[in-house]
Amino acid sequence: MSQSAVTEPLSDLIACQKDIGTGMDIITNVAIDLVEAQGTEDNAGVSQMEAMILECAKMDREISCLVEVVKQVTAEQVSDQPPGAMINLSARVKEQFKEKMAQLSDAELQQHQKVVAFKDSIKNSPNQGSAPSSPRDVT
Repeated sequence: MSQSAVTEPLSDLIACQKDIGTGMDIITNVAIDLVEAQGTEDNAGVSQMEAMILECAKMDREISCLVEVVKQVTAEQVSDQPPGAMINLSARVKEQFKEKMAQLSDAELQQHQKVVAFKDSIKNSPNQGSAPSSPRDVT
């Protein structure tokens, strides 16, 4: 089995993971804008943003687990295996990934770095809890 058959897709997954992180930053910025525009963090838009960031955190965690499992399984694998070894490798990755994911809970997503940053940003938003104002309203 060629090492590039594994490394190239892993690199693509890691690139996707970076894009997910960027998406999470954008979601946080949109939520902050909503809070500042509406003056409260208790609105449907912010709740939707929170659901989206939790879904992104879940995808990020799944990619991290998959990358970890693939690296572990391929490290155990001898590089010059017969063609049938790829099928065994795939089955081992699926099995170990399933086991690893079964050990995780959705509650743990609340500790994801970007989820914590999202909640802190919303809580500490400048206009949170006050009515929105415009610089033109000041005389």
